[in-house]
Amino acid sequence: MGRKPIWKKKWVWIVAVLLVIGANANLTDNNKEQAPLATSTTPKVEKVKKEKKLEEQKKVETFDFSKAEVNKENVLKAAKEVLGDTKISSVDINIEKGVTIVDVNTVIEDTWSEKTLVKGFANQSVKVYEKLFTNSKVGKVWVWTSTKMIDEKGNEKIEPVINCALTKENAKEVNWTNFKPMVIADYKNLFNIADGSFIHPAIAKKLK
Repeated sequence: MGRKPIWKKKWVWIVAVLLVIGANANLTDNNKEQAPLATSTTPKVEKVKKEKKLEEQKKVETFDFSKAEVNKENVLKAAKEVLGDTKISSVDINIEKGVTIVDVNTVIEDTWSEKTLVKGFANQSVKVYEKLFTNSKVGKVWVWTSTKMIDEKGNEKIEPVINCALTKENAKEVNWTNFKPMVIADYKNLFNIADGSFIHPAIAKKLK
């Protein structure tokens, strides 16, 4: 008998089939390994895009109080921008002897200690002054804060406990970029330059 061509032999076909199956399996495995790369990088790209979009929106949404009319709505908007989650109970505007006086009243119901309360008040007040005094029509700014107080009979009541004022003339001499870290380091730096201030005696005695 003559020899069969190699392609007619059974073992050749078996080997060929096995090679094809192996190649397909390898291709499938490669695809499986590569697939997560595509899905894992896509969310990261989307996250970066969203974060960039939010940053751009924040820049656009910054309220330019310097050219705004000094009314309750605009003062509240400007104060909220710098105070964040701090509750603003009210905003008042009065004119005395031609000077526009703005009062921003905040509420801090819970705090770790008297010192924490005063430090937080000072840091927030500096932000309010910096923002509101960008408007040349503002002559004086008072920042107030109220908190929960307990009397000798155990009754709780939210009442004003700290206030601090700056005039436009005084604020003009302040370098806010340098002054803010100074107040963070020591809240007394704000009260030292204030045109008026008050700390409730029950709180003041705990600061010593």
